[in-house]
Amino acid sequence: MDIAAIVGIAALVIAWLTYKKTFPKITKEEVEREEVERAFLAQFRMTQQLANDVRDTVLDYATSNNLMDEDIFPGITYRHYHQTLEESHKQCLSSELYEKLAAEKYSRSELQVLIDSLVPQTKALTEVKSQLMLMKTARLDRPLIP
Repeated sequence: MDIAAIVGIAALVIAWLTYKKTFPKITKEEVEREEVERAFLAQFRMTQQLANDVRDTVLDYATSNNLMDEDIFPGITYRHYHQTLEESHKQCLSSELYEKLAAEKYSRSELQVLIDSLVPQTKALTEVKSQLMLMKTARLDRPLIP
């Protein structure tokens, strides 16, 4: 075997090893996990923005109509409801929590549990936002939610 063939074979082996190290095999499960992770992070951001909108709308509506100490729901004032939204945001939807969650590597099933935990929050916030928009339009001081 001549020197050119040996160098050629060595070059092919080096190229193959470089390719394997540069482009590691990604499994179908990992691709699916990454898709679920992106869905979770998008759902988190959407819920976070919705919570911010509701919190700001409650404050704006109550202050502009002098309703901070009036009940938005039976036994719950606008002030208390706004404070509750603030606390909930800090504990459950803060940007710091988002960054922490985004940095972690969760399994697909753990990510699905996290997504499922956001669904009721998103639904409740959407209902409240709808009621607040209706209140603003009809100039009501309480939502129509029983």
